[in-house]
Amino acid sequence: MNNRAQKNSYKIGNSSMRPNKFLTFIQFIKTRKMLFVPFLLALITTISVATMFLSFNQRPEISKLPTVYGLDSATSFNTTKALIEASVENLKGQSSVATQMSTFGLDNSGRVVYKLPPYNVSGKPFKILTDKGDGVAYTGDKRQSEENYAKLVFFFTANNFRKSEVLSGGSAHISETAKVPFLSYSIFESPEAVCSIWNADISSLQPETFLVSVGCAGVSDYMSTANEVEPFYNAYLNAVDAQENTLVFGVPTISSGKNGYKRATLYQAQSGFDNEGIAVIGQYYAAPGSKNWKYFSEVSLDSNESLSCTSYNTNELVEAFYGFDCFSENIGKESRVGSV
Repeated sequence: MNNRAQKNSYKIGNSSMRPNKFLTFIQFIKTRKMLFVPFLLALITTISVATMFLSFNQRPEISKLPTVYGLDSATSFNTTKALIEASVENLKGQSSVATQMSTFGLDNSGRVVYKLPPYNVSGKPFKILTDKGDGVAYTGDKRQSEENYAKLVFFFTANNFRKSEVLSGGSAHISETAKVPFLSYSIFESPEAVCSIWNADISSLQPETFLVSVGCAGVSDYMSTANEVEPFYNAYLNAVDAQENTLVFGVPTISSGKNGYKRATLYQAQSGFDNEGIAVIGQYYAAPGSKNWKYFSEVSLDSNESLSCTSYNTNELVEAFYGFDCFSENIGKESRVGSV
């Protein structure tokens, strides 16, 4: 072996090998640890800054970005009933189910179990309440109800429902005659369903008791109801100066008057919360064979009073609302249109 080879070899017993560069590097680190660490940190910082600069100066293609949260990624449930059952699986307290169903559900005592939320169907300049849905309520003390409400919020958030509305501090009907404070109220949406959850203080009806509710309806049901309501919305705008995007309509109840006339009543409001006396029952009518509805009047949902019989003061109105409840000042009590 020549001198050059000897200088570049290391003896281990009777064998020779080239220097282990990795071990040499480790030894270098150990001997120069205090100098190496600042150098490494500076290198990482330089790379990070360069990466950030490139990121801020590149326009991402939106179509290639994954859906992280929102409507597109929401969990799908076969029915609204299945959705309700899944949402209340971990709730505690005394459960209550509805025995009478409309845009809200009532139990046997006439107390509200759930209220279906208002929803703005795509392409319609108004919100809708449908009468096709499911819901359940749980009663308990304040702490238990707060926990139940928090569990519902967590469930819908975890299943990627989008929270579209949050209200607090209002009051609303819990029965035909009673209003109670609503401590919390939220609406969650997916491509298939719309749900409302709320926590109400019902201590005025049942001491130290709170009620947590969840109610859901299918988007397809809102769409069919919106098509049914649209003629009444158009009639209302033709007669009243109203803000289009704040109107909420319920499901119309249509009945027959006299000589082919028709009449309809439906819930109307300026918001989904029926507080401060802004919710009313609108009255409409249509001539024989006509599909064009005309707005006539409205009564406050709070007062639940009939219009004066003298309000129906044309032959057309009498025939359209013939037999409809009204208040007669002549006899001082309830009567019917066309009978006085």
